[in-house]
Amino acid sequence: MKKALVCLAVIGIIILAIGLRIWGIGWGLPTASHYYSYHPDENVVLGASRNIDLFNGQFDPKFYNYGSLYIYIVNIAVVTGAVSGYINLDTKDSASVIAGLSHMYLAGRLAALLLGVLTVYLVFLLGRRASGDRRVGLLAALLFAIVPLHVNAFQIPRRGCAGDLLCDSYAHIRLTHISGRPSITGLCAGWPLCRACGGH
Repeated sequence: MKKALVCLAVIGIIILAIGLRIWGIGWGLPTASHYYSYHPDENVVLGASRNIDLFNGQFDPKFYNYGSLYIYIVNIAVVTGAVSGYINLDTKDSASVIAGLSHMYLAGRLAALLLGVLTVYLVFLLGRRASGDRRVGLLAALLFAIVPLHVNAFQIPRRGCAGDLLCDSYAHIRLTHISGRPSITGLCAGWPLCRACGGH
């Protein structure tokens, strides 16, 4: 396949992956009838992310059941939303508090969505590298983009979001720099993988 066609196909698959993951991303966001998400992992991840202050050296989420890397990523998303004015929890007005909570949950979900889309792209790279055929990479990425379990898993902040991405990253690095003995690239890729998946 020509490189331009492959690029267009990859862009199309990425757009499809984004569209499927955005569809329904507002499910169960806090409203006047409930201040919490209906998904149990989401409350835990967002709660732990609020214990962190990465920019002031507070790295301990005070929660050790899940790996910390994704909690850090959610914290960055929430802080970015707060700095931009999108998230505001410093208010006594109940409607504003609900809106702030809803926006905080949505920031975490958008971080999950971004990781999911990056995983789809990495699956393309893996398929292409492992088979030597771009068409295999495109088919693998397309299937990953539309498989319902992956779509659902990357709509809500939960454990495993960063782990999936890093597992694929590690596999790609090992295929790219394969050798008969462990390499520095393998060690560099393995450390964040362990950090992300420590809670599994």
